[in-house]
Amino acid sequence: MSCLRSQKRWCSWLVMALLAQSVAMHAGGVDHSVVHQQSRSRSSFCRVLAGVAGLGLLAVGAHSMPVAQEAQGLSLSRGSQVGLIEPEVTDRRGLIEPEVTDRRGLIEPEVTDRRGLIEPEVTDRRGLIKPEVTDRRGLIKPEVTDRRGLIKPEVTDRRGLIKPEVTDRRGLIKPEVTDRRGLIKPVITDRRCPLEQFVGLAEITPCALSVSREGNAAVKRRQALDSIQDKIENVDRFHAYDGETFIQVPRGPLSPDSDLSQPQSLAEQMAVEEIIDADSRATEGAAELVGGLLIAQKEVPVATLEDLVRMYQSFTTLWPVPYTVDNWKSDFQFAELRRTYFGHQLKKVDASFFDLGLSPTQLSHLLGSDKPLAEHALYGIDLRDVEKYNANDGRPQRVPGSQVLFALNSCDDFVVLGIKLSNGLVYTPFDAEEEWMMAKIAVNTGEFLYTSAQHFMDTHLLVEPIRVELMRHVSRQHPVHALLMHHLKNGYGNTILGFRKLFTNGTPLDQLSAWGAKGYMEFYGKQTEQRVDFSKTLEQDYEQRGLNDLPGYRQAEDSRAVRDVLRQFVHDYLRAFYGGRHADRNIAADQELQDWAAACVSAQGGHVLNFPESITSLEQLVDTVTHIIYLVAVKHHAMNSAVVWHTAALPATTVGMWAPIPTRKGAPINLRAFLPPTPELVAAQVLVAQVFLRKLQPQDSLLNSYVGNLPTRRDPWEVKAFRRRLRRVMKDIQQRESQRGEKVLYDILSPDKLPYFVWI
Repeated sequence: MSCLRSQKRWCSWLVMALLAQSVAMHAGGVDHSVVHQQSRSRSSFCRVLAGVAGLGLLAVGAHSMPVAQEAQGLSLSRGSQVGLIEPEVTDRRGLIEPEVTDRRGLIEPEVTDRRGLIEPEVTDRRGLIKPEVTDRRGLIKPEVTDRRGLIKPEVTDRRGLIKPEVTDRRGLIKPEVTDRRGLIKPVITDRRCPLEQFVGLAEITPCALSVSREGNAAVKRRQALDSIQDKIENVDRFHAYDGETFIQVPRGPLSPDSDLSQPQSLAEQMAVEEIIDADSRATEGAAELVGGLLIAQKEVPVATLEDLVRMYQSFTTLWPVPYTVDNWKSDFQFAELRRTYFGHQLKKVDASFFDLGLSPTQLSHLLGSDKPLAEHALYGIDLRDVEKYNANDGRPQRVPGSQVLFALNSCDDFVVLGIKLSNGLVYTPFDAEEEWMMAKIAVNTGEFLYTSAQHFMDTHLLVEPIRVELMRHVSRQHPVHALLMHHLKNGYGNTILGFRKLFTNGTPLDQLSAWGAKGYMEFYGKQTEQRVDFSKTLEQDYEQRGLNDLPGYRQAEDSRAVRDVLRQFVHDYLRAFYGGRHADRNIAADQELQDWAAACVSAQGGHVLNFPESITSLEQLVDTVTHIIYLVAVKHHAMNSAVVWHTAALPATTVGMWAPIPTRKGAPINLRAFLPPTPELVAAQVLVAQVFLRKLQPQDSLLNSYVGNLPTRRDPWEVKAFRRRLRRVMKDIQQRESQRGEKVLYDILSPDKLPYFVWI
């Protein structure tokens, strides 16, 4: 009896608590967070760009501009501050408003009979629902029953009761996240959760997916998307490199040369906000420091190659010494750079790649074996095309085309065998030291120019049209929108900065580089003729280049390890929304997803080559979403960001050879003559590279990309598993690098050092 009274008291308390909670939620009022629609004129934005100092470091004032949620793409459901789910559509009383109701406010079923009752699809003559499978008495016959004819559950306890997978001590089902009272705590919480609010949801909800075009909620979502489509679209874009000649670049929100002439557009709003955000991450005082050291005070002379090395070593209190500075003459380091920071054009070749002209004794010395060259695993880099983009405006600096041949020796070390330059001469380690070093500097220069340009095509310009169509066709409430926009932020602002502050006449890069702004734009124009290609996945890339069996390829090892963890998280995340058994069917019926895919490949939309025209399965969706995140969070940083600082470092690499390449061997060579000749030009190259070296805050790292500030201070299990796997990758990288010996340090893809979005 006392037990019964206790249960009654507990039930009464529970009912009162739930009522109080409901009253508190509705008494809190409507969420008054308002999207800032920033309407700026063309002149207002030009004033923002006019504040750019030096090499694209924007000084726009100490106050940050409010960021519109639509522009950032953080799909925030309007949850109350107490962590309760706030439905998307409510009536005046704050109650959930069903999609379709009759005049009395009751839910109106899709199909009813004349009396207004739900009309089942299949009924017997009496109008009763006729089950598909019945026994002789007309009763529903379960698929699996026990001897008494009762439904036999798959897993039962000894008493024959269904045994839940996870229960508490009382035998009740224990939810994964509960509050102190043991009640299930909803996943969607307060305004501070940009992504975690979705993770861990165990079933499909009407506000999460778009599976129908009918109903009030669907209409509202369609209206919101129509509004976005009026404010942003993919257009044909052109960029001028001399004020008159225009080069076509891949489709995107606005032409870089449009001066953002649509002041009411979402593209302008995104550009302003993202440029300001990118500027806030720049290293303060970099220009003043380098200028003071190299120009005004003249404390660091740069007359010799050793002076250049000491210059970088003097920066150690602020910046790390670039990895290509120490041991910059080493052949071993030159080869290792192709399995780490460089090597994006590395591929498997055969002995006919070019004729080395070495004797069997010389080859045996390099390879540690008497086996013929053809029996060794050979790899090459073909940079013959780089000289096509040299600026023909009378500047002295040039970059020669080159080919490089590498091999695995008997100890599986990666060794360089020879370099063939566009002058037809082949240089090997047996040549004079200055000649051999000149050839290696030429290769480093050509590969830096090619990689810095190619990264823009492979990441920035590839994902931009995909992002635009995502905004135009997938609602902010959609889990795919929330996940991808989390990673795609700042991409458009970086494009504007890149075109205006790097690939425009008169910029420091234009003045330093052998290509100049003209060469870069001609490169993009040539690439655009073939369209940006979405099909170049990590596996396909390495397979096509024959690198899957290359040992010690640390860039590939780390990229694959991080990508695999990303894919597992994306799979867990999407499966939570689309379900398990019926995921493929739900995805195929998700109209917003299908509209997005079709728009990405459309010539009037994104015009992205080899993007899936439709998405019909969970695995296909996981692969597509993972590849997009991989491009901006892994591949971009393997080709750019801090990589620029470590590879564009004097004296091993310049951005243009300032002296002509000799046409014959044996001529006297002054290596210093190939590098920037004055302290001012040396300072400019240091600054160009330093712009890309920015301190990464913990919250911006891939490791912490999904960590939120949930009121429970607990992250969903998917996030915990994601971070646990990434920490395992970090540990593996740390252990490997601690035992690397003389190899160049390569930890740039460690998850705690990787930004989760396009950084710079």
